[in-house]
This record gives sequence, C-alpha cells and structure tokens, in this order.
Amino acid sequence: MEGICTWAAAVAYGLVEGIESQRYGDWAHAQAEALVEEIAHFHELAERVLDQARRRVLYGEAVPNDQKLFSLFEPHTELLKRGKAGKEIEFGHMIQIQQVGEKFITDYEVYDQKPVEPSLLEPALVQHRKLFGANPSQLTADKGYYRNMEALHALEKTIEVVSIAKKGPRTPAETAREQDPLFRHAQAFRAGVEGTISFLKRMLRLARCFNKSWEHFVATVGQTVFAHNLLVLARS
Repeated sequence: MEGICTWAAAVAYGLVEGIESQRYGDWAHAQAEALVEEIAHFHELAERVLDQARRRVLYGEAVPNDQKLFSLFEPHTELLKRGKAGKEIEFGHMIQIQQVGEKFITDYEVYDQKPVEPSLLEPALVQHRKLFGANPSQLTADKGYYRNMEALHALEKTIEVVSIAKKGPRTPAETAREQDPLFRHAQAFRAGVEGTISFLKRMLRLARCFNKSWEHFVATVGQTVFAHNLLVLARS
C-alpha cells in the first residue's frame, strides 16, 4: 500500500513538472498556475500522511497528535479527546464562550490547539472587565477549569461566588462549599450555558462547519454567535 501511495505522489509531482515546462497563453497560464499550486499543496500534505503512517506503522513510533494530519481537506483540524460516553474522540477545535444572565454571549474564543482550561479563566475575566468595568458577581464553569483550591480561594477574594467544582475527593469543608445554595444556583446557570452550547450546535448548525480553511472556520463561529445574540435580543 505504501508503494502505491508513493507512486501516486510521484505521479502528481511529475504532473506539476510537466505543466510548469509548457508554454500557455495568459488565461491558460493562469489556470495552469492555479492547478500547479493546488497539486503542490495536496502533494505536500500527502507526503506528511505517508511520513506519519511510516513512522507509526512500520517503525512503531508514537507520533504526537500535534504532528499528525487528520484531514487532507481541512489540515487545521485537531483531534480532541473529550472522554464523553459514546464520543470519546472528536475532530475540530475547542471553542470557549462567555455568557451572562441575560443569555447574551459576551465573548468567545476559537483555539487552533486545545489549551489547558484552567489557564483560560484569567483572560476571560480580563475580557469581562473590559466590557463591564468590573469582575462578575458570580463565576461558574465546569470542573475542567479546576486547577487547585488555592486558585479558587484567590478568585473568591474578588468574586462573590466562584462555582467551579473540585476534582477528586473533598474534605467536609469543600463538600459544604459545593452544597451552598449560592454555589448550586450558579451551577444551575452553568447548566443553562450547556443548553446554549447545544442550541449553537444543533439549531444553528455549529456542530459541523462546511466552510473551508481555518479563517472561515473562525468566521463561522463568529457568525453563529452573532445570530444567537440576535435571537436572544428578538425574544427579549
């Protein structure tokens, strides 16, 4: 199989050389240049696929995900291990949204590589302060944003309610913290944000992006967030 793929790549490269050696009129030359550029693009990607397959299958090398190519047509695509039942692995990009009590999405970010989630809290608060001039009175997120209890206590010095559940075993004081009515009320709001994410994916079709290239992927997310906010405004 590798021999066949290598042969096909060589044929493509030979075609590029053949086109470049010919002389064309202005219009035909422009078409030929576009064809050469497209073939050269996919030839380079095919060589990457062959290389990673050779390293992984023939040499038994563990190829890191950030060195792998998962799609010839969307080379920016990233493998995401989310650990959800029945859908442990997905392909795409991580998106973070910030939502306020009135259901408006006030900020969003699209990441070309999945970041460490706890590191996103402070940048999110910076954006909130830029927009509203102060920290929120309540901050809630899923436990993926948990770093340690010291980080949560530091946030609680400037934010009234920090509703981020702890990972792992809890002391009696930590259990009491998460059973506090204000903590649980904020967690209910977080569940509402999960509903917003579901709405974006299912009703506004953000579950799958049909626009090609990274730039258009990011633009599609922005358009979808804008449409969501317009619907919220229309309903209010």
